[in-house]
Amino acid sequence: MNQTDTTGETTEPATSHSVPATRLRRHWLILARSACIGVMILFLGLFVAALPIYFVRLNTVCSPPFCSIGQLSPTALHTLRTLGLSLHDYIVFILPLILISTLASVSIATILLWRTSDNGMAMLVALLLTLQGTGVIIGDRLLLGPLLGQTLASAFTNCSNFVIVLCTILVFCLFPNGRFVPRWTLWFMLFVVVLDVFFSFIATLFVSPPSTQVPTWLDLLSSVLWLGFLISVAGAQIYRYRRVSTPVERQQTKWVVFSFALALLQLLLVAILPTLIFPPLGQPDSLYYIVSTLVSGNLIIELLLAFSFGIAILRYRLYDIDVLINRTLVYGILTAALALIYVSLIFALQSLTHALTGQVGDNPLLIVGSTLVIAALFNPLRRRIQTLIDRRFYRRKYDAARTLAAFSATLRNEMDLERLSEELVAVVNETMQPSYISLWLRTSASSRKRTPTRVSDPPAS
Repeated sequence: MNQTDTTGETTEPATSHSVPATRLRRHWLILARSACIGVMILFLGLFVAALPIYFVRLNTVCSPPFCSIGQLSPTALHTLRTLGLSLHDYIVFILPLILISTLASVSIATILLWRTSDNGMAMLVALLLTLQGTGVIIGDRLLLGPLLGQTLASAFTNCSNFVIVLCTILVFCLFPNGRFVPRWTLWFMLFVVVLDVFFSFIATLFVSPPSTQVPTWLDLLSSVLWLGFLISVAGAQIYRYRRVSTPVERQQTKWVVFSFALALLQLLLVAILPTLIFPPLGQPDSLYYIVSTLVSGNLIIELLLAFSFGIAILRYRLYDIDVLINRTLVYGILTAALALIYVSLIFALQSLTHALTGQVGDNPLLIVGSTLVIAALFNPLRRRIQTLIDRRFYRRKYDAARTLAAFSATLRNEMDLERLSEELVAVVNETMQPSYISLWLRTSASSRKRTPTRVSDPPAS
């Protein structure tokens, strides 16, 4: 009885990675390491030294604008006590979150330096993560004042804000391969650095000490310029992604963009949208505003970006980002659709019940019935949305799945070995797209001679 087996051989062109482009050597490497580690130690030391001062300020009530991040005003404290909570309960909730966020950012920064100590991009990201992780305390001159004096604390805070903005600009202009792409981003970065110098140092002359209130026109100008910077960097990253990036660099970009999009989405849903719908929540002395600004605007964004940069640079499970994006799109749309259907059913059935019986009020049977309808719709709607997402955004995966399904049907019915060989080669070419593929068949168990039965030409470049 003849035994038949198949072996496929594929060769792929070497993919260039981003590490060589960002690798530093000799004197530049020593200088960059020393500067990065020195700044990180300085900021961590000040963070630890100012932490007891921050704890004392959290235990006291402040009057805006002389408040540290997370410090409660009298109005916020009254709201907290109305909810049956004490100031101690609030501190027990807030302070561990700050410490966890800082610890996560610094830990990922340390791992980046340890694993890729000669990678300039990794050093820059590690520095940015450390600055952002400690920024809740380091960026507050009220906390550094008792340590450094008010004049030196103000100057140090301005310098730290300048360094944070500069690192952010460099990271988003250079990531992931360490080059300015397109070339105009270099001049754009220099222009933004000049603006950063203005807002960090010169613009402070317009702020009357000891007040920390920034003039409205200066705050508006800063917001407009920062929005323009984000749009420009996004356009440059799109160009880099479509025209320059290698497959690995595209996956790295996906991780950062995906986390950044999640951070902006949760900021919109948690910190911005509720304050627009309910304006009292957006007052500076509101408990909701204080907590949401700290948790959603600082801690969650820092954690998401820290983990995404860590995965992108260390390349751990890099290609899983496609699965995450796919699942996020599917279950995000599914959740929104089911919520809309559920609310619509409740209102429709209540209106129908009121029209038929004249009774007004919540009927438990309507809620149970709507819940059963949602449960029945979950799987069919999920499959439909999954197919729609795959067809629209993952066309290659969708086509590959259809091709494999068709080949499985052919495999069950086809008896001709020559025909099966042709089908197998065609399926592998279409789904995996290798540069070369060959199929070998062993004619008998005792024969050691192997003859190629089907060879495909490399795809046209």
